Amino acid sequence: MLAWSALKMGDFAKYRKFQTITVLCALGFVAIKSFEYKDKFTHYEVWMNDGRRVTGHLEGSPWFYTLDKARAQKVEAITLIPDARHYAEKWEGYKAFHAEEKTAEATGAHHLPPVKIPVAEIRRLSAFVPGHSTYFGIYFTLTALHALHVIGGALVIAYILGPGAKMWKTDPERYTNRVEVSGLFWHFVDLVWIFLFPVLYLL
Repeated sequence: MLAWSALKMGDFAKYRKFQTITVLCALGFVAIKSFEYKDKFTHYEVWMNDGRRVTGHLEGSPWFYTLDKARAQKVEAITLIPDARHYAEKWEGYKAFHAEEKTAEATGAHHLPPVKIPVAEIRRLSAFVPGHSTYFGIYFTLTALHALHVIGGALVIAYILGPGAKMWKTDPERYTNRVEVSGLFWHFVDLVWIFLFPVLYLL
């Protein structure tokens, strides 16, 4: 509420500075989320018929690629670039995977050399999309809803800061009240994130 406090003291320049920073932070948050979502939609988990699993990126990073689509296209094998650290189990059936594992971990590499997996040996193939699991269903619902609140709040703040700022000259008290109300909504949004971040990212 630094912007509101600045208005109460009659310092419009300081108010504008604080509100501009707020809008820029909102844009930064949405930009980071867009990169995060893109990675989720191109990051896959492969379940083998024998129960083994591995995660990584498919060659070319296709969007919404599924086992049904691979079979419909009569693809015999997929090329996966496995994660060096984030796979659920050791992929013991592929010597190429284990041959480079220690080297990848020692050098800090995030991915191992690409390997081909026969489609016939795959039970399920899914990107980290809402349909992947209950966790990702909840993750996308909550983070997307939060992002919409951030965008909505940023638009209101930007309007009050831009075209709506004419009211500061004609009715400063009413204008200050509008800033206060928008600030209360904005603090509700950031309070929600204080709970969402540890629940979705840290636990």
